[in-house]
Amino acid sequence: MKMMKLLMSALLMFVICGCSKPASSGEMEHVSILLTIEDAVHQTQLFEGEVSAEGENLTLEDVLISNAEKLQLMTENTAYGMQINGLMGVETTDWDKGPWWMYTSENNESCVEAGYCLGASELEVADGDEFTFTFSTGY
Repeated sequence: MKMMKLLMSALLMFVICGCSKPASSGEMEHVSILLTIEDAVHQTQLFEGEVSAEGENLTLEDVLISNAEKLQLMTENTAYGMQINGLMGVETTDWDKGPWWMYTSENNESCVEAGYCLGASELEVADGDEFTFTFSTGY
C-alpha cells in the first residue's frame, strides 16, 4: 500500500510538471520597421526611415507611440482604437471631407493575408515590416 501511494505521488508530480506551461521568459522583443510617410495632396515625401520599439506582442500603435516625437504623431483614442490625426506636421482638419491618414503594407503578414491592414491598435508588427502612410482623399 505504501508503495502504491509513492507511485501515485510520483505519477501526479510527473503529470503536473510535465503538462504545465513554461513560464514566460520575460524577454522584451525589439522590433524595427521601415516607415514611408507621404503627403499625396502636396505630392511630397515627409519621412522615410526606420523606427523601433521594445515590448511584448508589439502593435503598429506601440511602435508609433514609441516614436511619437520623431514622427510628430497626433492621435485620438476612439471606440475603434487609435485614430491617427497627424504625422510630420500634416493634420486632418475635416473628418467628413478629408484628406485622412491611411497606411498599407506589402510585407506585414496580417495585411497581406487580409488584403488590407487592421487598425493600428490591433495590428501586430514584426521586425522588418514596411509601412507606407499616405495623407490622401482617396482610398
